[in-house]
Parts: sequence; C-alpha cells; structure tokens
Amino acid sequence: MKILIVMRHARTEPDSPDGDFARKLTAKGAADAAAAAESVAGLKLSPDRIVTSGAARAFATACIVAGRLQPGKEPIIDSRLYDAEVPALLHVLQELPNECRTVLMVAHNPGVEDFVDQLAAGHANVAFTPAAFAVMDFDAEAWSDLRPASGILRDTWRPV
Repeated sequence: MKILIVMRHARTEPDSPDGDFARKLTAKGAADAAAAAESVAGLKLSPDRIVTSGAARAFATACIVAGRLQPGKEPIIDSRLYDAEVPALLHVLQELPNECRTVLMVAHNPGVEDFVDQLAAGHANVAFTPAAFAVMDFDAEAWSDLRPASGILRDTWRPV
C-alpha cells in the first residue's frame, strides 16, 4: 500500500521583480500551509518523504509542512515539479524509493488538479485552491507501479 498526499503550494504574492519562480508566500499563505500541516497530522499521516518544486512558494509551503510533520528534515526539491503536467508528476513519483510508504508532493496548478483527477480515474473533482491537498491510496508495492486510474481518493482538505 502506498499513500500519496498531493498539495498545491499556498497563497502567494501576485508577482515578484525576480519572476514567477521567486514569488513568495503571503502571511495568509503561510498560515494556510500551517493549517494544512495540522490537517495532515490530524489524519494520522506522517510522510516518509516530502518532495517539492523548487519555486520559492512551493518550497516555503513544503518547509512549513515539514516543520510540523518531519521536524529537522528538509523537503527534497525536484525541479521537474515546477509547472509540471501529469506525465512529469507521475514520473517523479515512479522514481521514489519503495521504502517510502507515504509521500507528500507540493507542486502547482493546473498540474496537481489534473494529476489527482487522472490518478482517480476522473472521480476526484477536487478544487485545488492554494494550500489544498488530496490524499490518495494505491494498492501497490512499488511507486513504479502507479498508473493513471490506479488511485483511490481518500480525503481532501482546503483552507477556509
């Protein structure tokens, strides 16, 4: 059994003089990321690994979540997650080590919304507002076994 938590980065400033990749979280975004971490903890989920886009907003979201769920461990940046589409997101997951049972991925829309919908065979219908997440279960021994339509949507959360 594999468990995947897919999260969209939290709310950000509208732009940055250093470009899209450098956009930072707003105070509301940081608070929403902390609330998301509390919600994940409330579901009794503890990721073995947190993998994130390297964009400032995604990395900051992942760090806030890791601070609650993996104290002392820094999220792993995978540059392929920045503005990734479904095939790239799936490829990142399929390369994860099998000893990881539960993984949290922080990335961007519209990719994460499409990704969860495809993994759940079009039955997800999750609105990925900033800091929202979905929890999916997979009857798989290896991450490389994940395919579209192979997941079951267990839970969703989004900030108010």
